[in-house]
Amino acid sequence: TDVGGNFASCTANITGIDDTPPEITGCPANISIMSDTSYCGAELNWTAPIATDNCPGLVLNSTHSPGDFFSIGITSVTYTATNDGGLTAQCSFDVEVQAAPDPLISGPDPVCTPGFATYSVTDPGSHSFLWTVSNGTIIGSDTSPQVDVEWTGTVQGTISVQVTSGSGCSVSNSYAVDKTQTPVTGIVNSSSSLIR
Repeated sequence: TDVGGNFASCTANITGIDDTPPEITGCPANISIMSDTSYCGAELNWTAPIATDNCPGLVLNSTHSPGDFFSIGITSVTYTATNDGGLTAQCSFDVEVQAAPDPLISGPDPVCTPGFATYSVTDPGSHSFLWTVSNGTIIGSDTSPQVDVEWTGTVQGTISVQVTSGSGCSVSNSYAVDKTQTPVTGIVNSSSSLIR
């Protein structure tokens, strides 16, 4: 502006550009766990990573959250941090859920025949059971945690059980049972002697 009141002006636009992406720290390492008694998978908790940025407005999203249920197998968990400038940072880790171990069958092997034997598995609660045998006979119920089997003959038998959770997932186990016929005892007459 001059003394006569004449003036001139100009305008410039200033655009702030965020060229610094956010950072994620504390990303968990890969995790491996065993399936719970549902036999379908397991719930898992972890400490979520922390996202930081040089500007406000940062958003952190993830494909899964602590406490989620993971099915048997390997699942990738990914965290994505996005700032107002649209810049992102990611971190990920794998969750491996291993299948539950086969149920442990308790019971005699080998067995003497003819004879009876009792077999059982641990009942983790709210589960159903189905027993089968080969070259033997189940006496009574075949759907409880414990089963009675009558073994006869000398041909090798098999005891098997399938345990199913309330969620509908199953584990099973079986093993061979060796059978030995019980020897006959008594008195044998031989000429003038008695052999016992």
